[in-house]
Amino acid sequence: MGATHLARPLGGVLQHHIQTDGALFEAVQLGRLFPDSKTFVDAVPRIDPAAIQHQFDALVASGARFDLRSKVEEWFELPVRSAGAPVRADTTMSYIERTWEKLTRTATVVPPGSTMLAIPHPFLVPGGRFDECFYWDSYFTALGLVRQGRTDLVQGIADNLVHLQNTVGLIPNGSRTYFASRSQPPVLALLVGLLPDPVPYLDALLTEHAFWTSAQRTVLVGGVPMSRYLGGENTPRPESYAEDVETNGGDTTPGQRFAHLRAGAESGWDFSSRWMDDPNDLSTIRTEDVVPIDLNCLLVLLEHTIAALGDR
Repeated sequence: MGATHLARPLGGVLQHHIQTDGALFEAVQLGRLFPDSKTFVDAVPRIDPAAIQHQFDALVASGARFDLRSKVEEWFELPVRSAGAPVRADTTMSYIERTWEKLTRTATVVPPGSTMLAIPHPFLVPGGRFDECFYWDSYFTALGLVRQGRTDLVQGIADNLVHLQNTVGLIPNGSRTYFASRSQPPVLALLVGLLPDPVPYLDALLTEHAFWTSAQRTVLVGGVPMSRYLGGENTPRPESYAEDVETNGGDTTPGQRFAHLRAGAESGWDFSSRWMDDPNDLSTIRTEDVVPIDLNCLLVLLEHTIAALGDR
């Protein structure tokens, strides 16, 4: 089922970032300057990225030896990663409520050169290395928030996702520019179903449906159109660049394996053996060749929700 890969949406929004592609990016990621490839792509330039590029190019051209790690720390503010507290067997409401507050973020304004996408309302993050809004995580977070009567936060999360949809052209995997060529399982209908009035989200749900049922994403199974996950691009994921290149045998050349890896990330099952020919070998991944029943069940629910709201 070879896919025609999508171009990056709305290029004016998703401008080039020095920390997500180019010679410096490759030197940092393939040199394994950081144990986690996500560290550099989440870094924020301390100075104009053009000046960073000029300084890096000059150092390389000089042929002199230099400490790239120290230069990166000079040029960028690196994200602070919490080691995380030991898991506590504490399920009291006061503890849970305090934890919600610790995981709440705002990104109405983002620093120049950051890969973070600005969104208008507070949101919750998974924590640890994940300090942005994620699509399908938001629904499961909302289930807990509703039980605590925090529909205000749930409303804001839903509005953030619609804002991202309007800005990027789809609801991205997460609120980073490098996530913007892929989505995550379509749970918007489930999320707005938690709200007192889901009707205002009808247009967003129709846009979501059109995205998932596009000609690129659908294949006929027994004469019935079914949807699948797509990678959106056929290059290594910036946030997992070194890991994806390693999976591809060290080859950085764009190709189908990278698309399958991206599609696996879009599925949220990154990575499950359900996508692999050999469950013990990630390099045999073929996500785009699989028609997942769970994705199509979510789309049936989306269609029922659209029909119900359209009748109101």
